[in-house]
Amino acid sequence: MGNTDHTLLSGEWDLVDPRDLSVRISSETALHRRSRRRDLSAVEQGTGKQSLDLDRVLNFQSLLRQITDKLRSSLDEDRIMKAIVDGLRSALGTCCCDISIYSFDLTTSTIRYEASQKRTSAVGCTISIQESMSVYGQLLEGNYVQFCWPGEQDRWPHGWEIRHHCRGVPMEVLVCPICQLLGDENTVIGDLWLSRSIHRPFDTIEIDLVRQLADQCAIGLRQSRLYQAAQRQVEELEQLNQLKDEFVATVSHELRTPLTSLRVALKLIELAPSETKRQQYLKMANQQCDHEIALVNDLLTLQKLSSGHDEPRYQTIDLQGWFLPICEPFEEMALSQNQDLTLSCPAIQHRLITDSQSLERILRELLHNACKYTPEGGQISLEIRVSSNQLLIQVINPGHLEPEEQIRIFDKFYRARRAHISSHEGTGLGLALIKKLVESLGGSIEVSCPGDWIQFTVTIPVELETSACP
Repeated sequence: MGNTDHTLLSGEWDLVDPRDLSVRISSETALHRRSRRRDLSAVEQGTGKQSLDLDRVLNFQSLLRQITDKLRSSLDEDRIMKAIVDGLRSALGTCCCDISIYSFDLTTSTIRYEASQKRTSAVGCTISIQESMSVYGQLLEGNYVQFCWPGEQDRWPHGWEIRHHCRGVPMEVLVCPICQLLGDENTVIGDLWLSRSIHRPFDTIEIDLVRQLADQCAIGLRQSRLYQAAQRQVEELEQLNQLKDEFVATVSHELRTPLTSLRVALKLIELAPSETKRQQYLKMANQQCDHEIALVNDLLTLQKLSSGHDEPRYQTIDLQGWFLPICEPFEEMALSQNQDLTLSCPAIQHRLITDSQSLERILRELLHNACKYTPEGGQISLEIRVSSNQLLIQVINPGHLEPEEQIRIFDKFYRARRAHISSHEGTGLGLALIKKLVESLGGSIEVSCPGDWIQFTVTIPVELETSACP
């Protein structure tokens, strides 16, 4: 048995030389060690890269939190955009980082804020979207775009050179859309644009950071605009409340003044020493009653016009036949005050279709205003004409209005200063009322002061009757 074993062992030794086996084992061990070292090196390199990427992700997340906190603590658009572009430029080492806002019709992109190495700012510059649809077409669909920007000037799309910090140098560019939910759809309102050296393309981690910040920018801008809209509404409500208080106070004063005068007149009538005095005081009381009634009627008419409940009542009129009877009382008034009133109303072939009652009130108020504020010996001019389905009324009288008076002349209860008027008779609602009447007819009224004259111009659209005047 022992011989058999020896024979087999001998045979094995005959097949494999122990020295060769030793060399083979030694060689395989060396190869295994080198392979293991390569594997370990690859693992170490992979682990190092993963560790580096993890550090970058953590740093970017920290930056994202910092910028998000700034956005939450501010409702100012400029501060929001500054926090984003400054943070991105610092974190990604970009040459230029800017935010653009698109126009409502998506035809132009205007740079609103930037952080750049350029000496000249591009803020406020506008770029045509339609001329660069190769890029903006993707952005408008909500996709980010990454491309190499060539250094040759003739290859730049129109307007893009304003973003390039160094002409002739190729750049790596990343553009992310800024989207907001408007209604049921995501709408692109702008973009976040970054550029840096072509030797440093933007990787996936950086792109993800930029996209997240673009979303945060959209949220911040929406919150800012909602806040601004709310502030405007608050200011408008405060202004309306103030106007209401002033109006109530003014109305109370205007109503109380004639009532006080009426009460005094009634007391004087009671104590009148003679019939002549009694009649004089009675006339005074009647005047104050008329004034009170006119004030209340004007207030009611203004309220109806402001609420839209007083609709125009259109009818057909012969302009000259309608015009002359209205002007007769004012011709007598001007004559009694030694004023020169000139009337001009050319004949037209067709009748007018308009609200004659409102038109009469407008004309009477303008003539009464001109006669009241024109000094003795002054000239007053009234011209009425029809051109291209527009009725033009122009009243001119001597005087001057300061710019602030021209702005307020149509306000309720506002009375312009006049040196020759000692007491401001009237309700103070005349011009405010005719402005509402003109607007109810679809027209406009303007006041101007050419030289030493005050000119009121009323333009009202009218229809012409098809049949000619007899």
